[in-house]
Amino acid sequence: MKLWILAGLLSLLLAVFALYAPLTRRDYHIKLQATLCPKLKQPITIALLSDLHSGRFYQDSIIQALQEREVDLIALSGDMIDDEEDMQGAWEFFAKLDSSLETKLSKPLASIPKFYVSGNHEFWSGEIAAIKQKLASYNISVLDFSHPCARLRIKGLDMAIFGVDDPYYSTYSKPNSHIDKAVWDKAKWQGGFWEQEWQELVASTIAANQCPSLESTFTKVDSSKRACQHDPTPTAQNAMPNPTPSINAQKVDSSTEPMATNQAQKVDSRETDSRADFSLLLSHRPEFTKLFSSLPINLILSGHTHGGQVRIPYLLNGLYAPNQGLFPKYAGGLYELDSSKRQYLVISRGLSLNYRLPRVFNPPEIVFITLECG
Repeated sequence: MKLWILAGLLSLLLAVFALYAPLTRRDYHIKLQATLCPKLKQPITIALLSDLHSGRFYQDSIIQALQEREVDLIALSGDMIDDEEDMQGAWEFFAKLDSSLETKLSKPLASIPKFYVSGNHEFWSGEIAAIKQKLASYNISVLDFSHPCARLRIKGLDMAIFGVDDPYYSTYSKPNSHIDKAVWDKAKWQGGFWEQEWQELVASTIAANQCPSLESTFTKVDSSKRACQHDPTPTAQNAMPNPTPSINAQKVDSSTEPMATNQAQKVDSRETDSRADFSLLLSHRPEFTKLFSSLPINLILSGHTHGGQVRIPYLLNGLYAPNQGLFPKYAGGLYELDSSKRQYLVISRGLSLNYRLPRVFNPPEIVFITLECG
């Protein structure tokens, strides 16, 4: 009898431990090839936030984690907003990210450049244009196929930051009045019909884009006058299904500054007619590794997988991930895609907590990536 009681208690403790989900701070360190970073003065820290799904539960912990680090750039890799949850939770979080409060440990969060790409849930909401427009009012730069890149110099490193829409842009950005609801539902759960088209567009966009400075890419405008344009029939030449509103240039400190030559937003052609020393890509979905390996990109930041939902430490890195299925290869963590050129993929396991779909040995996480010159 005592053995049964002991077994029951142990099982209960194991279940509690498995489902216990405090916010985890995950750190990855990447050494860059010395040829990429001859002027890098000190390590660069990137914070990767993904898959908040409008959740309120961890917001204060996330903000505290950011304030306790010297963060140089914040990357938001999609699904921060959910199509079935109250979006107000997400807007409350973005307001906190735009805080001008300065702490003893860090500069104000409002001064840190922030870049956002869409996830599938933003598209599923049917409000993608309005979402992109509103993000601009929180000092967040939206990267997509209409504005795919910005260029910064951070601590001496010339950095190009690329971002692309989720593959669902094809399904939700074009006229769909003729599509039956059953077809919409099938598209929603099977990943859309145009993934190959999306991959080709990603490759051509990055190959063709010389990546101007942040100030020349995003024009400073009065937020009350922003308008989100939408061309439902993009041409093959521009391939821009979701033009976003003009976005305020970030106010940054002297160690993180746009590569503009003067206040008139003119950019030295010698800077923008050549590739940056280091290139970063934000893509919500991580499983397109063959595509990523073919791109002139050094680091890819993604989310979407929720860490495979169920993990077993040292045995299983994820049970199931959307668009990958059971036992996903790319569920979360740091992956080296190409050792010869030191190309890396970092996948966030996400920031959401859903009691209807519990995470097992898989707590939500905020990811910090430190770049050092090797």
